[in-house]
Amino acid sequence: MVYTLEMMQFQRFQDEGYKNWIKSTMGLVYFRDYLEKFLEDETETYHQKLRDKVNLQEEECTKSCSFNNWDPRSSKIPRLDCEVCDRWRDEILANHTSKDGKVLWRNSKPHLWSTNKWEVAKVYMPNGHAKHSSAGDFDLPAFLSLMTQCRHFSKYVQQKPCTEVSNVRNNVMHSPNLKVTQDDLREYLRRIKSLANTLEEHSKLFNGLTQELDKLQNLDFSLMLNGSTEAEKFLDKELQIMKEKMEYLTQKVEEATENMLTPNELHDMEKFLAENKDLQVKLDSQWQSLKEIQEQQGQQLQQLNTRVEKLEKRACEPDDSIPWYKNHLFEVAKKLKWSEPSFSETREGLGFRGQVKINDRIFTGEKVHRSKVQAHQEAAKIALEDSAIAAAIDKVNGVDSASVAQAGLSFFCSVTVELDIKVFPDQIGSETEEAMESAYKKLVPLFGLDPSASDSKDAVLLYCQTYKVSPPEENSGPKGFLRLRGSITFHDPEGSSTKKQTQQQAAKAALQGLHGILQEINVFSENYIGALKEALEASNLGQPSYDFSQTPKQGVTWVGKQSPAEQGGRRVEAEEASQRNEEETEQGQRDERAHAANELPVTYQGTGDAGGSNQSNYLLPAATLTQVTPAKTRERNISGDNRQFLGYVAVTIQKDLGPSEASSQEGAVQEAYSKLLTDLSLGPAATAAGEKQSVVEFFTQKESPLPLEDIVKTSDGMFRCTLTVKGPLTFCSPVGTSRKQEAEQLAAKEALKHLEGLLSTAGENYKGRLQELLAKDGIKKSPQYRAIENLSCVGAADSKQFIGCVTVTVQKDIGPFEASSQERAVQAAYRRLMTDLSLGSAAAAGGDKQTVVEFFTQKECPHPQEDILTTSDGRFRCTLKIKGALTFRSPVGTSKKKEADQLAAKEALNHLEGLLSVCGDKNYKGILQELLAKHQTGSKPEYSTKVIVTGPWEQIG
Repeated sequence: MVYTLEMMQFQRFQDEGYKNWIKSTMGLVYFRDYLEKFLEDETETYHQKLRDKVNLQEEECTKSCSFNNWDPRSSKIPRLDCEVCDRWRDEILANHTSKDGKVLWRNSKPHLWSTNKWEVAKVYMPNGHAKHSSAGDFDLPAFLSLMTQCRHFSKYVQQKPCTEVSNVRNNVMHSPNLKVTQDDLREYLRRIKSLANTLEEHSKLFNGLTQELDKLQNLDFSLMLNGSTEAEKFLDKELQIMKEKMEYLTQKVEEATENMLTPNELHDMEKFLAENKDLQVKLDSQWQSLKEIQEQQGQQLQQLNTRVEKLEKRACEPDDSIPWYKNHLFEVAKKLKWSEPSFSETREGLGFRGQVKINDRIFTGEKVHRSKVQAHQEAAKIALEDSAIAAAIDKVNGVDSASVAQAGLSFFCSVTVELDIKVFPDQIGSETEEAMESAYKKLVPLFGLDPSASDSKDAVLLYCQTYKVSPPEENSGPKGFLRLRGSITFHDPEGSSTKKQTQQQAAKAALQGLHGILQEINVFSENYIGALKEALEASNLGQPSYDFSQTPKQGVTWVGKQSPAEQGGRRVEAEEASQRNEEETEQGQRDERAHAANELPVTYQGTGDAGGSNQSNYLLPAATLTQVTPAKTRERNISGDNRQFLGYVAVTIQKDLGPSEASSQEGAVQEAYSKLLTDLSLGPAATAAGEKQSVVEFFTQKESPLPLEDIVKTSDGMFRCTLTVKGPLTFCSPVGTSRKQEAEQLAAKEALKHLEGLLSTAGENYKGRLQELLAKDGIKKSPQYRAIENLSCVGAADSKQFIGCVTVTVQKDIGPFEASSQERAVQAAYRRLMTDLSLGSAAAAGGDKQTVVEFFTQKECPHPQEDILTTSDGRFRCTLKIKGALTFRSPVGTSKKKEADQLAAKEALNHLEGLLSVCGDKNYKGILQELLAKHQTGSKPEYSTKVIVTGPWEQIG
């Protein structure tokens, strides 16, 4: 291929942004080439290390093991047909940083693990490399994933710098216009050089890479392209980079995820190729292939998105008929001199269920709402309707509180601002698309749009198109800006019983939306009305107008002056709301008929104690997307036998954990949270280095303050982290029971499951307790212990760690459980077994069996056998028979084999204690009280129960 100086006329080589993009991409290519040499040697070292550990008489697989019969849904860890592959699997998993998360086993061929190092390495890589077999086949993300997912490489580099370089690659490849700013180029090359310097400390193979990157950063394209030989080499490299870009785009199209390729990215690429005919010709085959895939996926996704949008609208749309009571409840608490009400919510399906705690009582919403605000309002409404609170209000001021609750809040305020203003980019004088994009970005909060949108301009224009209102006027040029003309109305979403308060809240919403557009004004004493007035005056705009109503509104309403109808925005909102209500009514009727035809199980949930409100809420199983409230069907009265209780226990503790020491602050914190994760019996973190996130989620769910971190630096430069746990934790029984005392015992058992390891003193003999439990249940065979050697992240000789394993042989019958149908009898049996095994709640309604089956598969034990009998009166009885060996692993590695055995025994106890204990002989409440007294917490656990009512319900005419 011969190039001439005509290439200097190519417009792309005169664009600084494109040249920076090429340099960034070349920097990644250079780094990948150096990394390939390093990993070629290091994967061989790692493979040999695993081969020495497996150390079997038969060195290779003789049964051609594969994953053809493995179902990841029933078992995260595949079973293989020979001992060789089983041992290799265990060692690969032991060195995986996400062994209980997502491990991509299907990337590799297990029968080749013992002979091919890259088949082992592929388990630590992302999808898409199943057919690759040599170092030259893998891209940079695959290499970086290998180094972060495999513990062998943690002695060379930590996860953070690898992630930073991976993000560089994603940013560069995801750049729709193939441009990078000068600042971003410097930052990208800095990250690559930082990782290269770290690796250079361990391998001479990286010598010279930093110098090459410096040379690349200062590369003068005009000088290089003057020579035909250099030009040919350069354009060949550019072509390879563009092919990689095409492969990246194709991969994004095929992924069909939330990160998939957007139409704008495809359009920008098509525009770039049209402007650069030389590349268009060379990349024609790749481009045509990409377009074909994109068109096929686009048609499928369009159909899918249409269906999903309809389902989402119908699933849990906020009920506009719910009065808004949140602020009124705050006013009531203040008047009664109670602590402020505390609002929270739990996610259910596609929405939220609200909860409020006031005066030491908890009120939970009956419905699932799309909006957290509406979920809170419904919970506040239920609290205000409570007879005790109403009586307290009456006692203070003699007002009929029930009538107040029925009437709803008095005022909701909207504020309208007339705008005629210029919105300038961050860099005035720049004609680049990025500059104008920064101007559109300032309009995102104004219109209440998603701030995470990748293209602010598209989001704003789509908003204007959807609501048929005039978009901003774009003035290009060196002093380009957006001109915004029209009126915009902000609404107070909360409401208040006083006009002044709701007016302040509307003004606050306006200030938040106009942030970055108007001159920033300080707010004193929460006087948002005055601050808004001052901000408008500073921008030479007119005064705002306020409007009050008794109907709540949300979001913003924009009416551009060029709009064909001044109230276009409001009219569209009203039409959509009307259409949505009609769709919901039709869908509700269809779902009622489907429910009656399929006899789907329905749960009836009461609003509080047995003497509370008679209002009820019908929910289809969580697996469906549609919430149904039957309006025309009638139900038979239920008997008192269907009443059940959920137990709650609040435990107040105070405990200092640590200190945990490491060479870095981040390492010390991670070690501290890793210990706390183990003490709380939460199992391994879902992601590598995700221990802190798992602990935070646990404390949030238990309505407790998060642990406090106390970090100090020692005289020898080490870091120590101490975690302090202080406050109440609330635990709930995993299932309802027919007896209140049993519900409290189950709640205490749930608390013990998580607190026993936290409060027990070091040296607890879990092995002895497990042996005693098995003997008490008549199991003669002792548990079998073994330790799998693991490698820590340091790689030093004294950092050898062990994962404890214990195999327990169990033979136990669960049941019988009787019901009117075979399906219900089986479901009841599995629900009890799930409770006995302390497996928590099923992910979906009716998913108890699946949860149990997954557990036994993970524990390498035969599934329970179902023994089903039909009684003389036509009912069904189900007994589950458990027989086999269950294998439990310690959740974390430890430097001592004995300690690894104890942790494995503790893990077994967590799941087997409820299964093997004789029903009723375990006083969990007493054990919990004894544990707290031993720890001298000075606080007794507080128990409460909640009444629920269960079916079966029969639909009749």
